[in-house]
Amino acid sequence: MRRDDLRRVLRLATVVTGDRDFVVIGSQSIHGAFDPPVLEGPLTSSMEADVLPLLDDDGDKAELLQTIGLTDLAAGLEGAVEVDGVSIRTAALPVGWKDRLIPLLADEDDPDGTIGWCLDPHDLAVAKAVAGRANDIRYLEAMARKGLIDPAAAAARLDDLDAGCARPDVARVIAAQALLQRLHRAEHLFQPRSTTPPKGRRRPARSDFADPLDPYADFKRLAAERDDDRP
Repeated sequence: MRRDDLRRVLRLATVVTGDRDFVVIGSQSIHGAFDPPVLEGPLTSSMEADVLPLLDDDGDKAELLQTIGLTDLAAGLEGAVEVDGVSIRTAALPVGWKDRLIPLLADEDDPDGTIGWCLDPHDLAVAKAVAGRANDIRYLEAMARKGLIDPAAAAARLDDLDAGCARPDVARVIAAQALLQRLHRAEHLFQPRSTTPPKGRRRPARSDFADPLDPYADFKRLAAERDDDRP
């Protein structure tokens, strides 16, 4: 997926939800941090975008986002995109990640329009390392090889994960640490784009993120009631 593809996704996200602000959680958030010439190979091979809507207590907006790209996919069009509407629990992210989000305007000439708030590259590396799938490892290797991250800096952020996001177990965190520590640091590191919001806009705050519905809520409630009934 190229930056223009992501911008199209963001504009369509506004059409289907009416919102102007979204957080790009997965691989495509790299487009907010770096310009196209340094992005290639595994960094752009995925045609799937993980988009997090704000103020989505009932999950309706995330469900609407799933409809983006379905027409292209059904028609079998080359370059069709797939969009996943996700929740804040989708990825493991370090404390302070919201303060490091990088704004990507869906329309470069419209600072009042749609913004995709993209993860800082090192925060993205943390999420990828914790996920630890084969495609995540290839992605991390490409980031390190191109000088888009300092693996040691990413590994350091694993020491303080945001409890409001995904909560990996200790074994998964240890595996993520080992993965990042075996990556080689490139001689030259590229600096990501500015985190400064456009004038008149603010970056997302914790209160903007809904806590996802707990599918086990009823079971927990029943278990608590049983415990209360015991003598």
